[in-house]
This record gives sequence, structure tokens and C-alpha cells, in this order.
Amino acid sequence: MFTMNELEQAKLNGIERSILFSLSKNPVSYEISLMNNKDKGQRIEWMMYRRFLRHGFNVDYVGGRYDLLVNNDIRIEIKCATARHGNSSYVIQKMKPEHFDIVFMVFIAPDKQEIKWSTQRDVKNWASGRVRGAEGYSIVFNSDIESNSLRYKNGFDSFLEEYAWQNEWVT
Repeated sequence: MFTMNELEQAKLNGIERSILFSLSKNPVSYEISLMNNKDKGQRIEWMMYRRFLRHGFNVDYVGGRYDLLVNNDIRIEIKCATARHGNSSYVIQKMKPEHFDIVFMVFIAPDKQEIKWSTQRDVKNWASGRVRGAEGYSIVFNSDIESNSLRYKNGFDSFLEEYAWQNEWVT
């Protein structure tokens, strides 16, 4: 008859999903929550691409090993994690630090979207001694979108502040 997997999918796509994400909580988060992982990733990458452009960066969409090349020098990877009903954590998956210089992690919560970023060095430090899966590392953030084990910075503005004075990129 039915399997537990089918029941779990019905729960995620049924009334429980609408309670977790709703138009009244946050229309953007709600619309993103309805997308499959591929579409969600592509939309988040495009929105980050546009954000870099708006702040005066030279940006190329690369795809493949990393997503964006900023100012012909910095390899940017963009990862996304969405809140799940009944799960008090967010998981950034398929993290391969050797492929990027900076990783932006976009979290889709029912009432907001939050951006955090980290350097290759900090991700490699976090990964030291951890088991890597076939497709890379998975980093867990709690329900407050925090991780005690990975060093990261909050928000796109903190990236602008750090890289503006170091490289005079932002006009």
C-alpha cells in the first residue's frame, strides 16, 4: 500500500507545509519553498549575481565547480538551505572548499531570508577531522541559523565592508 516515505512527502506538501511557510509570514520565502531544489538554487544564484552587480562588482556566471567569478579573481559558491517542518536545523550540502574562495550560504526561513558567508580557509578549518561524503561536506546550522563550529560572517553588507577596504572594489 503506502510507504513511510510517501507519507512524509504528503506531510511536506500538504497542510503542514502551508503552516510552516505562508504568504502572510513572508511572500518570498513562501514562493521559494514551493520550488524544487534545482530551481531554488538557480534563482538564489541569479539573485546573488544581481546583488553583486548592483554593488559595482564585475561578475561572471560560471556554474560548474563554483557559481560566480567576481572581479576576475574571486570564486564564489552559493549554497541554499530551507527550513523543514519538524526539523530544527538547516543543512548546507555538497560543500567542496577546494572549489571556491568565498561561499555564500542563503537560508530560507518561513519569515525571512538570511545570508551568511565564509572563506575557503574557514571552511577547511571546520572540515579538518570531519568525514567528507562522496559529494562534499554537509554543514548543520541550528533553528536560529547559527553554527558553533563554523566561522562565518553575517549578511552581504559585512562582505562589502571587508572587501571594499582590502581591494577597493566597491564604488
